[in-house]
Parts: sequence; structure tokens; C-alpha cells
Amino acid sequence: MSSKYLKIIFCILIVHLVVLAGTKGKIAGTVIDQKTGDPLQGANIFIENTQLGGISNKDGQYFILNIPPGSYSLACNYMGYQKFTKINVSVSVDQTTLVHFKMVPETLEMDAVLVNADRVVGIQKDLTSSSSKVMATDIESLPVETVSELIGLQAGVTVDNGGGIHIRGGRTTEIKYYIDGVSVSDPFNNGPGINVENSMVQELEVISGTFNAEYGQAMSGIVNIVTKNGSDKFSGSMVVSMGDFFSGHDDVFYNIDDISPLSQKYIEGNISGPLNIAGFKMGYFLSGRVTDNENWLYGQRIFNTTDYSDFKDTNPENWIIQATGDSASVPMNSNSRQTYFGKLNWSLGSSNNFFYSLSYNDTEGQGYSHSKRLNPDYSGTSYGKRLSHILKWTHTISPSTFFELSGNYNTRQNKSYKYEIDLDNDVIEIPSGYYTLGIKRFNPANFFSTGGVSSSHSYRSSETLGGTFALISQVNYTHQIKFGVEFRKHFLDLENFGIQANAGSGYTPYIPPTTSTAHDKYTGDEKPIEFAIYLQDKIELNNMIMNIGLRFDYFDSNGKIPTDFRDPENDIFPKDPSEAYEDVKPKTQISPRIGLAYPITDRGSIHASYGHFFQIPEFSRLYQNPEFEISAGEFSSYIGNSDLEAQRTTMYEIGLQQQLTEDIILDVTGFFRDVRHLLGTRLYDTYISSDRYGRYYNVDYGSVKGITVSLQKHRLTSLVSSTVDYTYQTAKGNASDPREIFFLAQSKTLPPKRIAPLDWDQRHTLNATVSIGKPKWGVSFIGSFHTGYPYTPLGDIELLNSQYRKSQYALDMRSYYRLKLGPVNCTWFVQVENLLDNLRKEVKPEIDPYNLLSHVPVINTLYDYRYNVGNEPMPRLIRMGLRFKL
Repeated sequence: MSSKYLKIIFCILIVHLVVLAGTKGKIAGTVIDQKTGDPLQGANIFIENTQLGGISNKDGQYFILNIPPGSYSLACNYMGYQKFTKINVSVSVDQTTLVHFKMVPETLEMDAVLVNADRVVGIQKDLTSSSSKVMATDIESLPVETVSELIGLQAGVTVDNGGGIHIRGGRTTEIKYYIDGVSVSDPFNNGPGINVENSMVQELEVISGTFNAEYGQAMSGIVNIVTKNGSDKFSGSMVVSMGDFFSGHDDVFYNIDDISPLSQKYIEGNISGPLNIAGFKMGYFLSGRVTDNENWLYGQRIFNTTDYSDFKDTNPENWIIQATGDSASVPMNSNSRQTYFGKLNWSLGSSNNFFYSLSYNDTEGQGYSHSKRLNPDYSGTSYGKRLSHILKWTHTISPSTFFELSGNYNTRQNKSYKYEIDLDNDVIEIPSGYYTLGIKRFNPANFFSTGGVSSSHSYRSSETLGGTFALISQVNYTHQIKFGVEFRKHFLDLENFGIQANAGSGYTPYIPPTTSTAHDKYTGDEKPIEFAIYLQDKIELNNMIMNIGLRFDYFDSNGKIPTDFRDPENDIFPKDPSEAYEDVKPKTQISPRIGLAYPITDRGSIHASYGHFFQIPEFSRLYQNPEFEISAGEFSSYIGNSDLEAQRTTMYEIGLQQQLTEDIILDVTGFFRDVRHLLGTRLYDTYISSDRYGRYYNVDYGSVKGITVSLQKHRLTSLVSSTVDYTYQTAKGNASDPREIFFLAQSKTLPPKRIAPLDWDQRHTLNATVSIGKPKWGVSFIGSFHTGYPYTPLGDIELLNSQYRKSQYALDMRSYYRLKLGPVNCTWFVQVENLLDNLRKEVKPEIDPYNLLSHVPVINTLYDYRYNVGNEPMPRLIRMGLRFKL
């Protein structure tokens, strides 16, 4: 990193006190005499092997703040009484774990009292809005490979056919991602800005309800991940796994019957332990994972990119079809990924704790293109690199007050192309593969590509500098105040173009100039700034818990917009740039949040919440087509809008937690979301009547309502633990895609004048997990069922999304067997995804006999072309591996 950026980071850390998402939990309770019930003042309660603890007051009440999520041993000492220790006390983010002590008078014959807290399961009495949490111990036993799979299992979450995650009916861009209290969302698309592997996660929290004021720039949900810290004892593990697809659908998936156990492979390892450097007690956690997957969608190289075909003649016998390919099988949705993570935590005395973490991702992959199945070398490859630095300081001012100050620096680079071009050279050389652009090809409809190569190039990079500050104070046993501020500054670069061929010079390929509509270049002159400040009060009364908060958000895109939208490019009636464009004004918003929980019994609690939520649209919409270039023709151009207002959601929910038995808890929640100022499209005319274009604008709207039912069976003395989550919801709006009106205008179709189900409107979703086993062996299952997504029959826009596709279901399985080889614990496991090898039968095309007869099957049948196997779920995957653990 350059010295320039080091200075910037240092200034950010020093100058900007900037909200910190929750990363710590709290333990509270009472200490009383077991016999008399009298409160015991001055009892010493502490977490063993840490410096965290508290002292009971005159009412016997105590609390301990600033506890990282995990499982602990909590002890209580009081003179004249036996020491009382509760082991396996679980602490979660932003949650108060209640632990009460009934002390026994000391006698010579009695030993210290030891109780396993895992034997006690209860409701979360301070739950004021819907939240689901998954701990590291749960993740290891489930048949899931990625964090996104874990998120998809939670109540209120649906996953569309493209893998996009929707929380409570919102768009995929309405989610905010946090790691260790720091926002890591990619500003271009609001997706996760860094890949997190399952082995890195200490706790995963998905907040689908009305989240507290500490969270901002999100409208439907929060994903909050806390990574593992270094341990006080050395430990390490390594996992090696391989596998392939075993499917009976060889008539659907080309080359699926060619079994190669090394086609899907990964290796993963981590180590953790203590360090003692120059008298400083430190802990470290290091992990790495490498995956290399061919995956399941293959093409056959019948055609090379240089092949020539001509279908102009009306007589098929005169068609020219050049096919020089070697007929080899070529993977078309392969991907590889490397993830490395390191975290160092240390203390300076008992009041100051620090940690620094570094995350790095390197990805490479291709997306399947069905029309190129016989010319698989056509498509380009996507490459991505992501780097994240987080530095955090926690300072304990007193047993009841502490603050956290953090700084972060994130970089992201994404590029996509077929052949690499060095754009930094003064003389840019075009790779020889692009010289095939000059070959004339005449491919009719319903035929696979018979040659050619992708000319598209895309380059995108962003840097984010930020800082957060949060002050947490337990003012008294009732009030916990949290005050925070947050600051982020973004540096953006974007370039997109397509290689073109110059017909006047023998079809020599060249890069079109930036003045052309075929070449967009955003130089990053505008540097968006985000700032937020909030105040949160958690009020814990005997009969009620309340979370009351207020948040202020500020955003400045530092962008410009045209002053005359009939001449946005300023080339029809040119004016001075100072008159043709104006600076946009910063955007501000205030959002109140309130939630309450009312315990009705020691086994039941009602919770309700209400809040206003705001989110600036993703930056790719603000800065699209930054030169405001308009192509000739009706609706052939689209421009961004850096003056977009924040999108807005008002959310309500009410729910019930009820402990049914000693180990079974039920949670039922109803919710409603009113969404306004959603990103949409406005259409514009230019001074040239034939030239029209589209522009992003806050015009869309929608509403979501539903109910979630969650049932959890905790493992106590039995072999079985399980969860069941059911969601019923309706998601409706005027448009699923912000550019939907633009696309309709292109086809000269009027938009429907009614609210319709959104593309991801999934009415019924059911997820269940079952784990059976003992420490030595076990098996777990994940089952899912959901009704189909809506579609428009016959392409009639007046019937927009009026029909629903068939329901889908899936079953995954993981089994393991453990044995000990000296100091090493070995686990052999088998994991099967899509155990039942399901297909989506409704995606198979129904073809009119007339169309079938009119198609000449010289290259492919009409059925082969219309049946896009990329829309089918992944076939059965069997993976086997070994885990070695110290």
C-alpha cells in the first residue's frame, strides 16, 4: 500500500470518530441465598480465564459487558458460600444472557457447585425484533459449504433461481453486510464485499425484523458476522475434500456421466493459539481455503471461434457451416476461489484490547451461456480480488462503560474479458483472438452459436476508507445506552467497452473512443461520502424490555447532473459545462426505531417493533453512463442519476416466543413492509424527436406482508436436535427490475396499470434441519420446500406475473465418523447435495408442432435450443473428505 493511503488511514482513525454494528454480548442476573431468597450484595461474578467480571449490588443484581460471542464458564464467589460455576454459558451478539445464582452456604463436606448451562434452554427475553443466529458449533455439523447457504436457511429469507438472497420480500440490494462490526458491502451492488468462509465464523446473525438504530443503509435485513479470535491454547485443523456429480439425468446434463472424483476439490486449514511478544499477551487465528470446481454444465467444442457460417440462402442445402472443433467437452460454469484470513488480538493491561484482521479473496469463473453450448470458447472469464483491513480498539472506562473505535480499508477489483489487454501501455495491442470479429456470420434464430468470440471488456474497482466509534454504557441495571457515529469515503473507477472491427481497414479490431456510446469510462472524480450518527437505549425492566433509537444519515454523491434533460450530453445546443451541469445536493434522513418485548410468563414473551429505514441506491445506478451519452434511436440509451433520493421502508412486526417443553421453543412473527421511493425509471425525449432514453429515478413502490413460524428443538440428553422454519409472505409492487419500464418502452409495450407479484414472490417456504448423533458419529439433513415463482403467461404484459411455477423441494445430507489417532482427531465425512437428484420439470419447453416442423435440425433440434439446462438445479453432488484436528 502506498504511503499516501497509509496517511489517509491514519487521519481517518485519528480525526473521525466514526455506527459500529453489534459484536459483543452481555451477561446479567441476580445472586441470592438459596435457602432464604435474600439478595447477596458484593458477590464476585467472573468469566473464567478472562478479565471480565462484575459485582452484585444491594439487590443482588450484576452485569458483565463487552463479551465476545461464544461459550464460557461463569463463576460466582461469595464469602461463606460455596463457589458456584456454570459451564457452557452461551453469549450472542446484542443479546443479554440471563444467569442467576442461588448460592449454597459453605460446609466442610461440600464441594464447589458445578452446573452445565447447556441443560437449561429458554426463550430470549430481550428479543424485540426478529433475529436468527447460528454458532460455529452448529455450522460444522450442517451440510452447507458457504455463508450464503446458511443465510438462506433462516426464517423470512428466500433465495431466487439465480441464487439472489431476499429478506422479507425485498430486493437483493436491500441487505447490509457487516463483519466484526464494520460494513463490508460492495458499494457498486450492495452485495457482500468480502467472501467469508464457514470456518472463519464464530457467530452469524441474520436480522430480518426492525433492526436497531445502530444499523443503517439497509431496508430489508442485516447480515452480521463475528469472526473467530485467537484461542488461549494452540489448535489447528485441516480439511481435504473431493467429489463429483452422480446423476441419472445424463439426457439433460451433457457429460454428467463422465465421473472424475477430482473435478470438485478443496483444501482448507486453520490454526489458532497464543503469542507472547515483548510481554504482550496476544492471540492469533489464521485460515485459508482453496477451491477448484469444474461444476456440472459442459459444452462441446463443435465450433471454434474462427469458424464461418452463412445461413442466408433460403435453401438449407446451400448453407455454409464451418465446424473445425475437436468435439472436446469443455466446462462452462467452472469457478475457483482462494480465501485467506488472519486475525491478531492483544491486550494492553486490563482496560485496552485490540484486534487487527486481514481478509483476501481471489476468484475466477465463468457464467453458463446456453446459446454458446457448441462454441464454448466464446465466453469471457470474470476475475475478482478483494482485500479488507480492520483495526479495532476497545477501551474499558469502568465496569459499566466502554468504547470501541475502529478503522477499515477495503479494496475490490472486478474485471471480465475473453483476452487480456494492457490498458496502461501508451500503445495498446489488441490480442490476435479478436481478429475473428471481422468474419461475417449469419446465424438465424434458434440455432446455437457457430463461431465468434465475446468482445466485451469490463473493469471495476473501488476503495473504501471508513471508521466507526461506539460508546456503550450500562447507566444502571435498567438502561444501557449506546451512542455511535460512522464515516465512509469511497473511491470508484469504472470502464466498459466492446472491441469493434474497422470495416475500412480489413476489419482490424480496435477499442472505441470514450466519446463513443460503446465505451463508458468513469474516472472517479466524484468521491461519495457517507456519515451517520445514532443513539440507542436498551431499557430492561422486570416486566418489559424496550429498544428505542434514533438515527441520522448523511450522503453526498459529489456527482453532477445535466441541467437540460433534452440535451444531457450537451452536444445538440452546446453550453459552457458550468451551465450544462450542476452539482447535486447532499441527502439527509432521520429514522426512528422502537421495539419492545413483554414477558407474559417465564416461558413466553410477546415482542413488537416499528421503524423507518432508508438506503441510497447502489452506486452502479448513480454513476452509470457518466458521460450522459445518448445513442440515436428510441430507448437505446440509459443514464445514471447521482441525485437519487434514498429509498424508504416503513416496517412493523409483532411476534410471540413460547417455550413448549424443556428443549422446544416456538417463535411466531407477523410483519408488514411499506416500501416507497424505490429505484425505477423515468423516460425522456431529446430535442431530436427520434432519440429517447431512460434515466434512474425514485418512482417504484411495493408492499410485503407475511408470517414466519420457527420451531427449535435443542439437544439436551437426546441424540436429536432440529429446527423448522416456515414463511408465508406476499411481495407485490409495480416493478421487479428498476429498468422494467425502459425495457417495455423498447418493445413499445405499455406498462400494466396495477400492482403485480414481484419476480421473487415466493408464497410458502419451509426449511428444516435435523442432526442425529453422538460425539463419535452423526448425520444431519437439510430439507427445503418452496412454492414456485411467478411468471407472465404467453408474454402478455397485462397478465404480468399472474401464474406461478411448480413447487420445488430439495434434501442435503452430511454424515461423519470420528476417531482418534494419537494427538490428532480425525473425522471422515460424506456430504451429498441434492440427494434426491431433483429437476425442475416446468422449465422443459413445450414446443408447438408447427414450429418444430419449420426448424431445420442441421446443428441442433429446436428442443435442444429451447431447453436451457442452466435453469435446472445442480444435480446430485457427492463429496467425501477428511478433517484432521489438533
